[in-house]
Amino acid sequence: MKALGSICRRFLADESGLEPVEYALMLVLLALVAVVGAGTLATKISDKFVAVGSSVEGATVPTIP
Repeated sequence: MKALGSICRRFLADESGLEPVEYALMLVLLALVAVVGAGTLATKISDKFVAVGSSVEGATVPTIP
């Protein structure tokens, strides 16, 4: 178990090589977050439009005396 901890520490402290891979992984993660966020936002906006449409559908127009 101690050896695993030292391997993990060495891996995290190593700053040589693989920079393009790290940037690519970061880009993929950001893209995934953006897609999921946009999907969630679209669903919430759609729900609001449906709620407003339902309330307007049942509304009556007031008459001017």
